[in-house]
Amino acid sequence: MLADDNGVPPAASATIEAGPRLTNIDDPVTRTIALRGPGDVLRLEGGTVTKTMPAPGARDCAPNFFPYVEFADPELPWLYTPARPGPTNRLMPWLCLIAVEEGPEIVLSSLADPPVMRLSIASGAGQRLPPLTEAHAWAHLQDVEGAQGPRTVARLLSPMRLKPRAQYTACLVPTFEAGRLAGLGRDADPSGPLLAWQDGTAAQGQGVGRGQGRQGGPDRRKDTGQDHDWQGQAGQDQAGKDLNRKDRGRSR
Repeated sequence: MLADDNGVPPAASATIEAGPRLTNIDDPVTRTIALRGPGDVLRLEGGTVTKTMPAPGARDCAPNFFPYVEFADPELPWLYTPARPGPTNRLMPWLCLIAVEEGPEIVLSSLADPPVMRLSIASGAGQRLPPLTEAHAWAHLQDVEGAQGPRTVARLLSPMRLKPRAQYTACLVPTFEAGRLAGLGRDADPSGPLLAWQDGTAAQGQGVGRGQGRQGGPDRRKDTGQDHDWQGQAGQDQAGKDLNRKDRGRSR
């Protein structure tokens, strides 16, 4: 069964009927297959992310617009989602993009097993992390015109507004707790929470990219594994300059 509010199963399987039928054999051929979820993906392959905005190392990011990433595969943001669509028929992506202001409580470190990067937020994670119950609104598809003709791109946005002249680290992190735990080398808990962190809580141990942590009150620690990260600095407030107009296309 798929995940719901009661938690994420450590594994799932399904039985399908395969064809074609053989002559003089009435019984169908069946096969049990395993379904992949967010806990089965530790890192994204090279070339998966085709664009980051702002560019890595940028010093003049417009603080009045949201950072985003684009993917080569338009299905990727929802490919390993283990949950059903919500009441409004919105499907939550299995990854989300966060942008955290750098400081002594923000630490990026590498893990040997699994070989991923971990993002640790020592305190105040509840104020630094966006509410995952709104994650469906940060992912979308867009038809764009390119040199090779029209194509569809998938995009994840970070909903956190940047502060002028502040230094940020942007990271792709798991949306679901099973992915966060996998990134920290831990097994999923079938009775655990569905999402990697709860709205309004400060932290859960995990690394950005993939990871997990402890859930708690509004000033607790949060660690998560990560699949992709880069750094940049916001420039001065540029209200009125719509830099996103450079990306023309028909929204879907």
